Parts: sequence; C-alpha cells; structure tokens
Amino acid sequence: MTTDIDPNTWYRITNVAIGATTALDVVNTGKNSTQGPVQLDDTANVSGQFWHIVLQPSCKYHLSSSYLGPDMILSNAVVLNRTTPYLKPIEQDPTDPSQQWTLIPVGNGGYKVTNDGLGPNEFLDFCGGAGALCFQDGYTVGQDWALSAIESINPTNTLYA
Repeated sequence: MTTDIDPNTWYRITNVAIGATTALDVVNTGKNSTQGPVQLDDTANVSGQFWHIVLQPSCKYHLSSSYLGPDMILSNAVVLNRTTPYLKPIEQDPTDPSQQWTLIPVGNGGYKVTNDGLGPNEFLDFCGGAGALCFQDGYTVGQDWALSAIESINPTNTLYA
C-alpha cells in the first residue's frame, strides 16, 4: 500500500515505458454511457483521463474517472478473449475483489498495478496495438505506471458533475 495518493486530487495515469504523451483513458461510447472500456490514448485535457484514486478500508484502492463518475469503478472484464480493465457500476459489496486494486511502488516513481479479482501476479500491462491493455504475469517493461496530479477535486469544479 502506498500513502502518497491524495484522495482529493485528480490523477493522470501514464505508462512509464511509453511516456507521458499517452494516458489511461475511458473510451467515449456516447452520451449517457453506462459502460466503460478503457484504453491508452493521446494525453489530453479530457474527463476520461481524470482519475480519482481512493483508499478503501480494505487497504486497496477504488479508481473512478471524471467521465463516468464516482459510481463507475475500474474493474476487469473479458473483451475479445482478453481480460482488460473496464469501468463497471460500483458493487453493493465494497470489498468485491474485481473492483479492488493494489498499487505497488517500483522505485522509479512508478507503480505496478494488480486487480484483486485476478490475483497478485497479474499486472496491468500495455499490450500493444491501438492502446490495448491487458493483465500479464512475470515482468514486462509495460507494467510500470506513473500517477501525475492534475488538480484538486472540489465541489466547484465541473468534473464529476
């Protein structure tokens, strides 16, 4: 568990190997979207790249985006035969393992990211091709992620509205 994440801050999540020009982003599936595919896309000032990272009583994290709001939590889903990160409605059980994330500092200012529903040896990874994400065991250079503070979350900003 890391303690340097401020729950009152929006973060941009980038892949260390690729660099800050590409960020974790929610795919815009249209107005009033109820689903949340996630991919890497060009870094931009868009709500799908504003991430709220909140420590849970379980000492794990919930991640939500400004684009879909606090009730859509980063989880995992099988899409085209590949397990990938995906925003889903928050579960009634706040300890649902598919919505629990562990951020492991790796010493270069980055983090390895695991999803409890998949286990501690499956790391979020960049899997090439059009911003595709997956989970892989072992170690690859695409498994290190950086969190960059964007701005404070407050009741007057238009995000999460």
